[in-house]
Amino acid sequence: MSENVVTVEAMKELERRWVAADSAAGRASLYAEDAIFDNVNEQPLMGKDAIQAHYGTVKANTMSYDDREAVVMGSWGYTSGIWTSGSYQGHFLHVMKLVDGELKMIRHIHDVCDGECPE
Repeated sequence: MSENVVTVEAMKELERRWVAADSAAGRASLYAEDAIFDNVNEQPLMGKDAIQAHYGTVKANTMSYDDREAVVMGSWGYTSGIWTSGSYQGHFLHVMKLVDGELKMIRHIHDVCDGECPE
């Protein structure tokens, strides 16, 4: 990744690091200070501290992301698609941008499907 340009691979790597994080602090470290996590049907979590508190004690999980779309626009980009964890599925949107030269999640939005997710 050049100093001011995000790459699709860098965004996918951030998603892999999110899945592999084995602590709330480790997972929260991937978010910008002013990030918003919007878990549909719950109040949005505003800021990195609220996101970390939400995760509490977490372990690496079996969640996977099937990126259906990845778009780069200079110093920021997004991925969207379907996440799967065990028998659960949902749609996601991850918006990421460079913050002081490091790629961070700034918006994390997901829902849960009732059964298999429609495209």
